[in-house]
Amino acid sequence: MKLILNFGHNGIKKEVDWYRQLMDFPKSIRFQGAKWEWAIYHNIGRDYELTFSQIATYDPNFYADMPSFEDMFEWGVTDKCCCGAIYSSFSWDHLRYCPKWKPWDKL
Repeated sequence: MKLILNFGHNGIKKEVDWYRQLMDFPKSIRFQGAKWEWAIYHNIGRDYELTFSQIATYDPNFYADMPSFEDMFEWGVTDKCCCGAIYSSFSWDHLRYCPKWKPWDKL
């Protein structure tokens, strides 16, 4: 299913693929250096739109351990595999145009 994540009422929107149950999505998450808590959601066909509100520093949940959006979805990572080698039996042997490619002497 697709999840549309709203960070703030009129804030940044991100669309991600989620292959688990909706309730398995973390209730609190870090995004762009701020901490956010899942406030509301609504159904859009088979997909969901989740709205997060920023957690204030005086809130006890501010100090809870929470995953990072960027780490969970590899958002902003520029060296993703583009050649498909990660799906082969030679996952280390990327093609030259792939950002993960390295010369043989650097492997």
